[in-house]
Amino acid sequence: MRRICLSLYLLFFIFLLSTIEAEAGDFKHSGFLRVASGCRSDTVERYIHHKISTEALLHYIQAGIYERLDQLDKAALEYKAALKADYSSPQIHLRLAVVLLKQKKLSPAADELKLAIKYYETSLSSQKTPLIEAHTLLALVYSLQGKLEEATDEYEAALRGAISIDPQNIRIHKSLAQVYLRGNRLSDAQKTYNFILNLAPYDFESHFFLGTIYEEQGKRYEAIEKFKDALKFNPEYPDALNSLGYLYAEESINLEEAEELLKKALTYEPNNGAYIDSLGWIHFKQGRVKEAIQELEQAVGVLSDPVIYGHLGDAYFKQGNLIKARENWQKALEIDSEAEGNLGIKEKLERYK
Repeated sequence: MRRICLSLYLLFFIFLLSTIEAEAGDFKHSGFLRVASGCRSDTVERYIHHKISTEALLHYIQAGIYERLDQLDKAALEYKAALKADYSSPQIHLRLAVVLLKQKKLSPAADELKLAIKYYETSLSSQKTPLIEAHTLLALVYSLQGKLEEATDEYEAALRGAISIDPQNIRIHKSLAQVYLRGNRLSDAQKTYNFILNLAPYDFESHFFLGTIYEEQGKRYEAIEKFKDALKFNPEYPDALNSLGYLYAEESINLEEAEELLKKALTYEPNNGAYIDSLGWIHFKQGRVKEAIQELEQAVGVLSDPVIYGHLGDAYFKQGNLIKARENWQKALEIDSEAEGNLGIKEKLERYK
């Protein structure tokens, strides 16, 4: 799994918005883009659905005008005045949260979003989109605060809401599976990818990520079969080419085929440090130590990764250069002493002094 570069939470937030906005069924009343822009075209509609009081509505409309003029302090004051008249209105809490978020007031924004969610959940409205908006924005706030576990929970809630609108939407299910992978909830991710493959057996990405899950679970031969399935539906998929070739090297099988797989992957991403490392590791397993060292040195120049330094240390050790071997093993520990495989590296450093 360390070979899959997952995006940062903020980038995932943007992807989540675009996925749901573009794909989640009939979102003709979608507020995702309106939340970002501050557009007030939904004022009357939400007044009808949530029965905002007349006094609150007047402040709400005035706040929207200030928001569109980017007069955020005045907008916040008007939204707060609206809440005094109608505290249980979820859309007012949501709009105030958006203003606070624009002002980078993260903790108050989070408080307002929690209230919006609370009141949306108890409202009589059949609209689900605003509740999804609130969960999504709260996920963003938690991400910016570094509360990644809480952010994951909110992303999941948002995606589940989107799925309830369009249960057969593959892209939303795939986003949910990625959330599970981020939280290391491998069983949930596995179930989700299997569900996707029931809908779309040809989906090569789902086959691939199932392979990464099997690899993480230590089921290497099952992982190999899934990577093969991914390549059956997309022979040009570089991540699957790399992962299959690397697992062949780890198992010391099909090394010639593994080399071809990695050379092909590198035609798509010639500067990918993980791919270069995989090719170097294959050459190490083939006994081509000099080539392996050259490639592994190139790999650490691109990607500072404890696994690559461990491989490079092993290659230097096999060449008979204990000083360079220990130097690279030590670098692996300095990057992450708890990284996968580093228990073996600690043993090597103790044994070969």
